Amino acid sequence: EVEREISRLITDYDAQFERRAAQLYTVLTQRSLAGVGIAGLLDALVERTAQSVAVYAPNGDLRSQRSRGAARVALQALRPNARGDFSLLSQQIWVVPIGPPEFPNGYLAIAGPSLDEWDREAADRGAVALALEFAKEQAVQAAEERLRGDFLANIFAGPPADMAAVLQRGQELGYDLAAPHVALLVQVDDGNSTMLNRISNLVQSELTRRNIAAPISRRDNAVLCMLPAVTATRPREFADQLRERLSADYAKVAVAIGNPAPGIVDWMRTLGEAEQALQLGRQLFGTGRVLAFSDLGVYRLLVRLRETPELWTFYRETLASLAAYDQRQGGELMKTLDAYFNHLGNLRATSEALHVHRNTLLYRLDRIKEISGLDLNNAEEHFALWLALRAHRVLGTIEENGYSRSGTVSTVPDHFPTPPQYRLRGKCPLGRCSPLAHRRVVVQYGDS
Repeated sequence: EVEREISRLITDYDAQFERRAAQLYTVLTQRSLAGVGIAGLLDALVERTAQSVAVYAPNGDLRSQRSRGAARVALQALRPNARGDFSLLSQQIWVVPIGPPEFPNGYLAIAGPSLDEWDREAADRGAVALALEFAKEQAVQAAEERLRGDFLANIFAGPPADMAAVLQRGQELGYDLAAPHVALLVQVDDGNSTMLNRISNLVQSELTRRNIAAPISRRDNAVLCMLPAVTATRPREFADQLRERLSADYAKVAVAIGNPAPGIVDWMRTLGEAEQALQLGRQLFGTGRVLAFSDLGVYRLLVRLRETPELWTFYRETLASLAAYDQRQGGELMKTLDAYFNHLGNLRATSEALHVHRNTLLYRLDRIKEISGLDLNNAEEHFALWLALRAHRVLGTIEENGYSRSGTVSTVPDHFPTPPQYRLRGKCPLGRCSPLAHRRVVVQYGDS
């Protein structure tokens, strides 16, 4: 009889607990339908648990909270990134992901001096309701992004026929298009549509946090933001902070910026600069920094010349023999030359950077002179080698019809390879041979 009574009590408790949880979820969904937003849902959780609660962005940033006392401080200090129990400042905290656990849209945390089974169940039900709220937010945001994306697409389609109408439309969307803007591109290796959407949301979050109004859209496999150049946060500073935040979640994220464009008619130019910085800067500098077009220096000129006969001829006459020698012998003369220039010809600093004896360095420099036929002690020939080394990298970025982007040119043709624009027409720029007469160019040498 006692066992039956205990069993009945347990069953009644479980049923009561489930009814209580179902009632809470009903209240949460009704409030969500009423449009109370995230803050209203948190209020409902506080009413039903008498605990403190908070909602966080996917990267752990605090979005909203309803808390008091020590729990408020603990929730402000918390940076959740997974489901589980935590203890902070004498507060017990239960964290649950909002949305799919593998790619959560955020986190919900409930905190108090002690938590019981009901508090955890309430948080779980709250996370489900908040996932619906987040979905509503994302739907609205997606609609706004489509409008902004279409707006940007129209601008980049060509010079607007009615500039005043474009400026007015931009003002309606919250943008001051009369101000100078900078193209900012964010790209992740092998980024899929879901990943790019998350990155777009993070960029928008950073803009909102700084009270910056800027149009954003997807462009191929990257996220494009036309960033106002006249803001409290300078474009380069914003790009640095954005890259730092994104790199916490995406190891191979690249952020590139062009030069300021004074008006809409110049937006295509700054976008092209950002695209060049993204393409060339990743090879020259890696992704551990913001890739700015202004940092490309002489590479900006070489990029424009990389498909011309003149640059290939200059390269063949200066550095090609040295690159070919390194390729055949597995040598390090190109690496030595690069280090020598990077340390402004300081022998001690160069030998230390290469981890070789000074005499070894001197021997290598002599070999460079013998093979290239150029003397580093001659000012003009010194400059020619310096420029050729940079041309070596730029020519290695061509990727089509016998080219790849793994680094630099190692096999030199009889005169020079046919640039792509000539090869597509089946003509040699000198008129001396057909494309088939050109030997294949293989890019193998590294970024050093």
